[in-house]
Amino acid sequence: RGAGASAVPDLNRRIAALAADQGAVLVDLYSGLGGSPVGVIGADGLHPTAEGYTRIAQLWFDAIVSSFEAPANVRVRAF
Repeated sequence: RGAGASAVPDLNRRIAALAADQGAVLVDLYSGLGGSPVGVIGADGLHPTAEGYTRIAQLWFDAIVSSFEAPANVRVRAF
């Protein structure tokens, strides 16, 4: 709820390094939301606003498409 906000950038760098080391797809919500809770985190300081949920969903969608969707011109052979 904000008390540890200053630790978030370092934690995110560590998470990104771990994801890269493990070959995992990282969806960086912190950066994707602009590194600020303004407009995306509600009055309770914890849960996203409607706009926040929409932006989070879009970030996930974009990551899924870019990581897993085959281009339209690629043909998949059946075995």
